[in-house]
Amino acid sequence: MNRQPIIPSALTLALILTSCGAPDAGHSATPPADTFTSIHAPADLATQTPTLTVDLRSTPLTALDAATRTRLGTDAVVRVILPNGKALLYANVDGHVVVDGDMILGHSDAAHKIVDGLARSGGTINGQGLSEFAAGRANWGKTIPYYWNTNAFTASQISVLNTAINLWNQQAGDAVKWQWNTTPYNKVQFVNASGQGVCGSSYVGMIGGTQPLTVGCFNTGTVIHEMGHAAGLHHEHQRCDRDSYVTVSGSDSINFGRLCNRYAYGNYDYDSIMNYGAPYAYAKTPGGPYQGTPSNLGRGSQLSTGDLATLRAIYPNSGTTDPTDPTDPVTGVTYTGTLSAGAYATHPSAGFNWYGGTLKATLTGPSGADYDLYLVQKYSDGRWYTVAKSDSPGASETIETNQTAGIYRWVVQSYSGSGSYTLNATK
Repeated sequence: MNRQPIIPSALTLALILTSCGAPDAGHSATPPADTFTSIHAPADLATQTPTLTVDLRSTPLTALDAATRTRLGTDAVVRVILPNGKALLYANVDGHVVVDGDMILGHSDAAHKIVDGLARSGGTINGQGLSEFAAGRANWGKTIPYYWNTNAFTASQISVLNTAINLWNQQAGDAVKWQWNTTPYNKVQFVNASGQGVCGSSYVGMIGGTQPLTVGCFNTGTVIHEMGHAAGLHHEHQRCDRDSYVTVSGSDSINFGRLCNRYAYGNYDYDSIMNYGAPYAYAKTPGGPYQGTPSNLGRGSQLSTGDLATLRAIYPNSGTTDPTDPTDPVTGVTYTGTLSAGAYATHPSAGFNWYGGTLKATLTGPSGADYDLYLVQKYSDGRWYTVAKSDSPGASETIETNQTAGIYRWVVQSYSGSGSYTLNATK
């Protein structure tokens, strides 16, 4: 199958639910045969003409006028040249900033913050190769809750979704299982994007709250690919070592680039469901150890052996338990502080030990300011990585997220404005 990235257009997807219920009887229905080769490839994102180009080398982000800052989150296709000369092309699709075909970076109303973060990091996009997470540190529990609006899909489309979910659970249910559940705060909403110029899109890993997973090309391979993103898998063709195995299209220096700041597991896997194929990536004579068959690049219809090994590595065993720790946050812990514009504070500064479960914090900042809240986790390399965030415009933010055992801390940042804040953290 030639899995296709998002193609920017004026998309309006049905994200607002009018009703929801249990899955249709499609679980027992015979699904239509996958038609991998019949998916017609629309033009590559890299060939699209940007409707907005911003060069941060000549005009810093802080110097952009209000109209241009707004357009960062409203124009269909945006090209940004970062201060170091790297170029990024992204699409605003249904209120989300999407890069690399189908990976969501955040909400479009926070596009200026996303661009600011990329400018500060020199274009580093979190994630690499196979996974967002270190071994045993995936941020869903043993199940990924999901649902969809049954009125938004046809019976045949629901049959494809059910087939993909059943196949995932048969293959990888011992690592992480998808389970229909509308109740949890953190869950995945499947959204119908058929006819909208998009094959699919998803955040990578759990972001906190309800997160969309769009499907426009209804075959099991595409659905499982996007489920892989939601579970924490990145594109295989963006591994740090990918240049020894594939040739990747794209003129902009960040898009489809090598992402070398996360975790790769095993050798390059040509069979991985997380590969794109032609015209975005082409197999070449392998320059090192690998698994799979080069001619299978981008044509997978299920999780590969390598994909399964990665999921089992990043999701902890269901039988593993961690003892409580006296430094865990308790109900009613309150932190206060004062920030100037652009400053941040951590609470507690050394972090706290967490044995697993739901963490929640509510931030109240000064009127007229834009304060953001992050939950960061300390990984085995000694660095802190964001595992949940709330960065809407304004000074009030809330995070409620289920996390595995580890060391965490809260980060309060002033994007703009200054003044005092209160952070209430609970478990």
